[in-house]
Amino acid sequence: MKAITGCAAQSLLLLVIAGLAAVPLACLATLTAPLHSPGYAGRVFCPAGSQLEGEWYQTTYNEPGERTLSVTCVDAQGNSVPANPRNETTLFNGIRLYFPVCFVPIVVLGALALVVVNGLIRVVRRKAGNPGQ
Repeated sequence: MKAITGCAAQSLLLLVIAGLAAVPLACLATLTAPLHSPGYAGRVFCPAGSQLEGEWYQTTYNEPGERTLSVTCVDAQGNSVPANPRNETTLFNGIRLYFPVCFVPIVVLGALALVVVNGLIRVVRRKAGNPGQ
């Protein structure tokens, strides 16, 4: 019974560590959503029936090789549509939509990686002759 309780506590600890590591990574992914997932960001910033499109351009104030991202909403006919106003409601809706999409896989993969590493460490210790650790 003691081994089962210790294993459960250790698994819970690994899940908590994975969760703590996943929070900043998911926040970073959420903040950069328009760059790598324009479909998700378009659901928040563009009106219904339009999608988010980005274009990189270079201006006179950019350093050589540096570009600026311009994001617009485009409807089915190719017309530029004004984006929804960017305020605290829009920001909250974007975070509510995209954060779980990033957070859950990172936690699951992180927890699995920690469990595998923990198992490998236990196997190495047992083979080295330290079964109690």
